Amino acid sequence: RMLRAMDPDIVCIQEWYDQTPATLEEWFNRELPIAGTWRAFTSQGRGVAVVTRFDATGFGPDAITISPEGSDRTVRSASAMVDTPAGSMVVTSVHLKCCGAYGGREDMLRMAEAEGIVAMHQSQIEDPASTAVVIAGDYNLVGGTEPLGVISAGLDSDGSDLSIIEARGLATPAMYTWTEPTSSFLPGRLDYVAFADARLDVERAFVFDPARLDAPSRVALNLQPTDAAASDHRPIVVDFRAR
Repeated sequence: RMLRAMDPDIVCIQEWYDQTPATLEEWFNRELPIAGTWRAFTSQGRGVAVVTRFDATGFGPDAITISPEGSDRTVRSASAMVDTPAGSMVVTSVHLKCCGAYGGREDMLRMAEAEGIVAMHQSQIEDPASTAVVIAGDYNLVGGTEPLGVISAGLDSDGSDLSIIEARGLATPAMYTWTEPTSSFLPGRLDYVAFADARLDVERAFVFDPARLDAPSRVALNLQPTDAAASDHRPIVVDFRAR
């Protein structure tokens, strides 16, 4: 119901485990029928995917492998080159290492994963000047914010850093994207969207939680107030247009 209400063109997925492109396409084509067919792109990074209604091709290697602790580690990242009305766009879904604290092991792994994602983009984008980059997903920034800076460094089409979208919740100034009522942790901001502002403008952006809509709006959108509880994360919705 939430995906139907959002009516997305591109969806960045995390934590939908053990799916193939075919099973994801089957689900989207069944639950969100469109004029055409959905296309899904996964990788060896577990649980991540990019799904789109536009023409698209897979982007980059099937796996980003790093060895920050001496043994190979596959980064949870999947990418697609999407042919959008705003031009060619490399869209990457990421899910960085969870947990830990500032400066700890997990924080260092997040940094290493971010560096691997940036290196992949730099080596694979053939025409940076005409390609917009969007990197979205669960950054798991429970320690420092450094991985966010690393993952956006120098990837805009003009050589500058990607910009970070400041998406707030509906009817609230809060920016939380994660909440779990049974957890001892307060709601927090774990999910981010980094984008190429040299090629894209943001028309609107918000964190979507049906519980914050009034009753008439939920009825119009066929939503229940508890629909977002299907996940402990809330989706960030962004409308881009070509600059």
